[in-house]
This record gives sequence, C-alpha cells and structure tokens, in this order.
Amino acid sequence: MNMKKYFFTILISVLTLSVCCQTGESNSKFNLDFETVTNPDGLPDGWFRWGMPPYNIQLDSVVKRSGKYALRVEATEEATAQDFGCPAFSIPAVYE
Repeated sequence: MNMKKYFFTILISVLTLSVCCQTGESNSKFNLDFETVTNPDGLPDGWFRWGMPPYNIQLDSVVKRSGKYALRVEATEEATAQDFGCPAFSIPAVYE
C-alpha cells in the first residue's frame, strides 16, 4: 500500500512539472510550422535539402495538418534503395 502512494505521488509530480514547463510560445522563431517562405528554391526559411538529389522536396498547400503548408518528400524514378533524402533544419546551439 505504501508503494502505491509513493508511485502515485511521483506520477502526479512528473505530470505537474511537464504541464508547468510548457511555454506556450509559438515555433515562429524557428519556422517549424513552415509558414515563412521567402527562399527562391521553394523551401521554408531555414530549411534545406539533405541527402541525395533524386528526391523532390517541396511545399504542399493541399495536403496539410494545420497552417498553410506542409513539406512533401517524393523519390524520383532515378532513386535507388541506397539513396537518402529529407528536409532538414539547423537549430542554433545558443543557450541562455
């Protein structure tokens, strides 16, 4: 019985901390929602192609979950099983 109380107390503490640590700030600083697009290659700001070239990576305004855009990754006919391609975003390692 004592172990159940201990486990329940730890569980409530962890849940409370995880809820309190959420900031509510938007991801617009890092453009993780793909909403800022000014690059000539059609990718959202801060995003780049990574991997092999036989992949098409482009914005999709039709099939999306929220916001205006999603990213679509499609292999071309030249792609083989050894090829790899994906969109990538570099988050700066600046700690305050």
